[in-house]
Amino acid sequence: MIRVLHYSTHDEDCGIAKYQEQFHNEYVQGEEVHSEFFELSPNQVKAKSADERAQIFQQIAAKLTDFDILHIQHEFGFFAEDDFSKIVALAKSAGKKVVVSVHTSPSVVMKRERLMGLGPRSFMHYARYRARLSRFLKRHMQGFQQSDLLLVHNFPTRDSLIAFGAPADKIKRIMHPVPKMRKTQKSDLIRKKLHAGEKDIVFCIVGFLHKNKGVFDA
Repeated sequence: MIRVLHYSTHDEDCGIAKYQEQFHNEYVQGEEVHSEFFELSPNQVKAKSADERAQIFQQIAAKLTDFDILHIQHEFGFFAEDDFSKIVALAKSAGKKVVVSVHTSPSVVMKRERLMGLGPRSFMHYARYRARLSRFLKRHMQGFQQSDLLLVHNFPTRDSLIAFGAPADKIKRIMHPVPKMRKTQKSDLIRKKLHAGEKDIVFCIVGFLHKNKGVFDA
């Protein structure tokens, strides 16, 4: 039996939490895989002090003794400072496999920049960018590079990970699952709120507004 410990949001109002709970429920009762959440959510952990977080990381390390794989749901806002890379490192040092589901392209939070001129302002701006890039690589890309498998849902995320140094052979693109709904509740609340007419079409897109979310294509 393969034993998987998930470090993810769960039992809270979070899209990634619902996403992972559905995966978890599909195979938690299986004979070949045991699936379990670490008791604390990343949202709870990131709000604690550095000393408290260090103690929690040791709890994760102790918990991993009975597991084969650490599966991390990664969203940039889930982690304080370089906590993501620290968690990956402790799992690897314990001899465990690390799988990371990457939900946001690195290019969303870190844009590539170059020196735009030879004046003092240009140099200062570029120096600040290099400092931000250094922190980004340490806090996130270091963890991606050390992981055994990176799961993504689209090509832009894959390409961005590679551009920032993640090994291409560790990245696997998977379809974003959509659960089947047994019952659908009809409502005209949105149409009424928008004062839509009979010939108006109301089109909904789920997710934050970004070019990689398909907003312009839609």
